[in-house]
Amino acid sequence: MTSPTEEIWEERRGPRSGFGKLLKWGFILFNLWMLVEIAVLFSRVDQVRGQYRDNGFAQLGINAVANTRLNEIFVIWAIGAVILGAGVLATRGKKQMVRLAGAGDAAPAADDHWRPSAEAQALIERGRK
Repeated sequence: MTSPTEEIWEERRGPRSGFGKLLKWGFILFNLWMLVEIAVLFSRVDQVRGQYRDNGFAQLGINAVANTRLNEIFVIWAIGAVILGAGVLATRGKKQMVRLAGAGDAAPAADDHWRPSAEAQALIERGRK
């Protein structure tokens, strides 16, 4: 329970810049592209396996190539996700700390655009009792 002398703060983030939005969409599209690459790989492997059903050595070769390609996709995916993910985190909006209430604060005027969150409002009400 908060006392009437405690201040209540809320963290808010500003909007992303244009470059930040572009980087975020690049990150999302990159991940989707990697999923499509895996689906295409499995589809192609199924087609080739169907052509060489009776040849054991061909099946072995197909499995080895598919495994190598799948590992390659996972490495590219991991490296790309780390690089793009770091960029997405670095381009977030600026953090701002907004003071919601403090010791002896009066209620905001009706025409103010200031609106505390529901949790902050509950804390304010408990503090006034």
